[in-house]
Amino acid sequence: MRKIIFVLVAVSVIFVSSFSLAQEEGVRSAEKAFYRANLFYEAGDYQMAIEKWRSILAEGLESGNLYYNLANAYFKKGELGESILNYERAKRFMPRDSDLLLNLRHAKSLMKRPDPPEKKPILFKWLDMGMVYFTLKQSMILAFLLYYLLAAYIIMTRVFKRYAMYSTIVIITLCLVLIMVIIPTHQKIKDLNRGAVITAKITDAKFEPLEDAAVHFPIYEGMKVHILREKDDWYKIKRPDGKIGWVQGENLGKMTP
Repeated sequence: MRKIIFVLVAVSVIFVSSFSLAQEEGVRSAEKAFYRANLFYEAGDYQMAIEKWRSILAEGLESGNLYYNLANAYFKKGELGESILNYERAKRFMPRDSDLLLNLRHAKSLMKRPDPPEKKPILFKWLDMGMVYFTLKQSMILAFLLYYLLAAYIIMTRVFKRYAMYSTIVIITLCLVLIMVIIPTHQKIKDLNRGAVITAKITDAKFEPLEDAAVHFPIYEGMKVHILREKDDWYKIKRPDGKIGWVQGENLGKMTP
């Protein structure tokens, strides 16, 4: 019995050690690829830099700096849609980075057509603006903290009656603040799962997912859209102004690769 236990422990140790070594090797390989990509970028070989950075993403490693560098390389190549897409991806990780926000604003200023005005209640727009500088993880942590604070306060007012004097006002206030955090956090999740950016110079959104279907409206490089459905290589998308149409998958990039 002891021998079996010893063998199992030894196998476990070997497995864990091998897994850790593989992880370290993967990280070192990604660091080398990142370094080589920077060299290609500085030398003006933007396509090779893009390929090296994309190879890191293919290994399942991602970061704000990686997407930011990738966006800069696409911008240098003149691929505005891919540049805006990767700036938006980078913003998920570092929404308060001043250089990123400046570059994204500049890239958007070069769009042939700006994003249509979003049809959304003004209150929701204000809430989104209030949480725009938080990552999804930070927004969710804040929501959980507010929820547990609310629950703890309710319990405290039931146990210690002297704290119940202003309990209604405090509970209502905490509920309102929690709602103000949850709504934009939910929108962040939707943008992460269903958000996309048009990468083609210009494409037609059609009434149906067919090559010969009637054109509904044109859509331009860099525009943000929301994916409603997928069918084969077609995506049913909605523009910020509410217009809906079908575009081919090769003409857009998802916010989550």
